[in-house]
Amino acid sequence: MSFRSDNKAFEAWLAGQCDVVRSDIAYKHDRMRKSAFIFLRATYFRWARKIGDWCPELMDGPAVLSVGDLHLENFGTWRDADGRLVWGVNDFDEAAVMPYVLDLVRLATSIRLAPRPAISASEAAAALLDGYREGLDDPQPALLFEGQTWLRPYAEPDEAKVKKFWKDVADYPTAAPPPKIAAALRASLPRDVARNSIRLCRILRKGGGGLGRPRYAAIAYWRGGQIVREAKALVPSAWSWAHGSRARSAPHFMALATGRYRAPDPFLHPRHGFILRRIAADSRKIELGEDAGRKLQRKLIKAMAYDLHRSMQAAHPGSAGCRKTSSGGSENSATGSMPPPKSPRPRCNAISGSGAAEPMLNARAAACPIWRLDHPPIDCYKSRKRTTVRTVIFSPRTALSTTHLRPCGDLHALHHRMESATGLSASPRRLPLRSRSRADECGRPAFDHSA
Repeated sequence: MSFRSDNKAFEAWLAGQCDVVRSDIAYKHDRMRKSAFIFLRATYFRWARKIGDWCPELMDGPAVLSVGDLHLENFGTWRDADGRLVWGVNDFDEAAVMPYVLDLVRLATSIRLAPRPAISASEAAAALLDGYREGLDDPQPALLFEGQTWLRPYAEPDEAKVKKFWKDVADYPTAAPPPKIAAALRASLPRDVARNSIRLCRILRKGGGGLGRPRYAAIAYWRGGQIVREAKALVPSAWSWAHGSRARSAPHFMALATGRYRAPDPFLHPRHGFILRRIAADSRKIELGEDAGRKLQRKLIKAMAYDLHRSMQAAHPGSAGCRKTSSGGSENSATGSMPPPKSPRPRCNAISGSGAAEPMLNARAAACPIWRLDHPPIDCYKSRKRTTVRTVIFSPRTALSTTHLRPCGDLHALHHRMESATGLSASPRRLPLRSRSRADECGRPAFDHSA
């Protein structure tokens, strides 16, 4: 199915889930033409539909409750119950049960598509896998005034951003939310707020993939300043749309947002098909803007991957979504299904050290490059504006070259560690070699990608 057909089908489905804001949909279409990075953000539904075709070798990885729509701008800050400023993944609208590695692949793809990156593809790939492995070993929240103070220059808003935030709040158009949502917004404010100071508004043109879902806000004056609460429509994940599932979004969202390895936002809670939260100049999603790539440093990318696994561990403490059954096996608590039986794994004789010898990567890792964009594009979106044709292209299958996995191992080793942590098993699927005596330009065995 073409992109345009999928886009039309998804928007029709979305209209059946919530009261779609048509002006936001048109705004999203316009933004999608600007860059590949924005296009990726706005089209998770297409990713969910096609990733199994692009990277079939990843689809048998251990399935856990995952973020889904993970990218560079799906991180933000909030205050926990003790008032501490926390940084991490803060949007779980597309949470669903899927192979765990897809979150890593999508984050890697967004890094590759970020404009003017300040870090090479190989360094970014190594940082991602390093951070993810550390998250396996020692998950904990990122507290900006204690353990992760180095993140503050990136996470804390400067004076210009603070002024812009309050100007945007002042410009929110007054609106009348559905009665239940209006009541929930009022109830989320402090009890001693003067009721005549509350202004109910609509939030327009905020977000990327979530554009089109209705958002409302309650703004009130309380003890010397303004306070804001947001309500955003919570619909089933686009993963459910793409794969015919009827899973509800609220349990998935809250399971990831409030787990034991996070310092959760106490203002975050679902009400009547909406997710309510406190927003402020220091409690919001961090948008990197047009200079996203320049802000990417190895340490930041590593922190993103670390936080990704911490979020997964939060939802599945100790066993990433598995529990022991009475028969001694393990069951995926997110899906209620038994995992497939473990199969013997082919040995991987990857060689580490000086790099004098090339590692023999297993078929699974070598068959799905995630960083190198030197193959024909898998998906594209064309738009016509006057006489100019602008094309936005992204290809998750070709985003991470396996040569860049060598500094920190390969997906085979990561699968093995993930299975050890979760109790789930991925059935290895060996893809055919064109010729074991032939190697491609990167020194890897030549694999038949058409298989």
